Amino acid sequence: MIQVSWVIFIVQLVSSFMMIGIAWLVQMINYPMFRNVPDVLFKEYHRTHLSRSQWVIGPLMLVEMVSAAYLLIWPIVQVKYALYVLNFFLIILIWLLTFIMHLPAHRNLQEKHSLDAIDKLINWNWIRTIIWSLHGFVLIFILY
Repeated sequence: MIQVSWVIFIVQLVSSFMMIGIAWLVQMINYPMFRNVPDVLFKEYHRTHLSRSQWVIGPLMLVEMVSAAYLLIWPIVQVKYALYVLNFFLIILIWLLTFIMHLPAHRNLQEKHSLDAIDKLINWNWIRTIIWSLHGFVLIFILY
């Protein structure tokens, strides 16, 4: 019989790798494309980007967080507990960066189109993208 913790881990693995893919897509394609949107169209383009992406990103991040918290409380016994702590810490770090850096940056861009602000968003997002990727490596390591 499969342990519930393994099912939760698979849920986390899938949601996390979906988020890793989204993070790289946003970093390499979406955010750089912000530079090419004419000033008069930017506010609507940016608003549409946010409103559409929140319905994918929000639930996936929530599933990722809840499943990581579950595994802290009910870990898979064959796995070193420190990996679950690291896993959870990386997700907390991603959330902190999202709320402290990215959401305010998007609010600023919604008010005023600025190439400097876009470049700052892209630069800060590299940190989050790398952390998400490290998080993926931790999950792969848990599998071994």
